[in-house]
Amino acid sequence: MKTILLIIFVFAPLIAAENISFEEKIDFIVDQQMSKDTTDEIKEITMFALEQFDIDVSDLDDFDTYFNLFIAEYLDEMKEEIKKLYLDKFSEEEISAYHQFIIQDAGSSFVAKQASMASDSMEIGMKVAQRMMNRLNNRLIRDYPELFEDLYE
Repeated sequence: MKTILLIIFVFAPLIAAENISFEEKIDFIVDQQMSKDTTDEIKEITMFALEQFDIDVSDLDDFDTYFNLFIAEYLDEMKEEIKKLYLDKFSEEEISAYHQFIIQDAGSSFVAKQASMASDSMEIGMKVAQRMMNRLNNRLIRDYPELFEDLYE
């Protein structure tokens, strides 16, 4: 009896996945990628951008409601564009394999962490690029001082 239950538990997701259309698989993948964490990241970036433009929304009582409607519309547009990207870049076999991966616990955990990884990777890239530019600048000053003669006049 335990063996039968184990077989059903293991193979039921595989059988269910086979009954899902190609487009439904893509929709599922995109929905997983546009998780609450992704939405939170977008909100955080947007709030930071508003602050950079000296736009203070903290006194607006209904801003959360206003912004949530705006972000929902934006996410719908994003999902449609990302769906087109999947259709353009991946074969049905690749989509099916990825779908099979993300319906499992490890796969869904992986996808949930992607937004944070992308954000952290961008931050790392910016820090490393800044260090690289500083080093390049220092080496150019040392090795090609003639490039900077105008600065010293």
